[in-house]
Amino acid sequence: MRALNLVILTTTLILFPGCTERLPNDTGISVTAENPGEQIIITEQPGEALIDIYSPSGIGGAAVEFPENNIPDLVTIRLYLKGLEEFLFDYDNTHITASVSSQDSDLVLQTVRKDDPQASDAQSITPTSSYWLDITIVSDYPSGEINIPLEDGYFQVSAPQDFLDGDYPRFELHWIDFYR
Repeated sequence: MRALNLVILTTTLILFPGCTERLPNDTGISVTAENPGEQIIITEQPGEALIDIYSPSGIGGAAVEFPENNIPDLVTIRLYLKGLEEFLFDYDNTHITASVSSQDSDLVLQTVRKDDPQASDAQSITPTSSYWLDITIVSDYPSGEINIPLEDGYFQVSAPQDFLDGDYPRFELHWIDFYR
């Protein structure tokens, strides 16, 4: 498949804690990184956006906004982290939280919360839910065995069907590789 646009976005400025930096690119997709040092690469293909995230600290976030008339049919996020104890995908009034067990990488727990992100009314979801984030661990281990902490590979996350069906132009991501 031929990529139409490839943009490498790197934060290199020293920012005060809590500051964010809008990253420039040629795709029309607006990306704002939460922390300095995060590298975000966007590859845009017809109907698809691929977002590669490199987060040296293992904790971070980003806001992504698509141009109004150019919302992709598919959004795939690849997180180059050693673990994924918490991943948040927020859009409109929907807040999805996912966690990949560091003990059993096949165990993925997810919840969805509507409206207030601080509300305690999170509902567990399953792969049949339109809110489900399809999470796959892609590893370069020759044996195919997946061990966490992940040394060679990434966590691939597909945006939920509800987000894709709604043509929402904006979403936010937050991730934590391991709780400290």
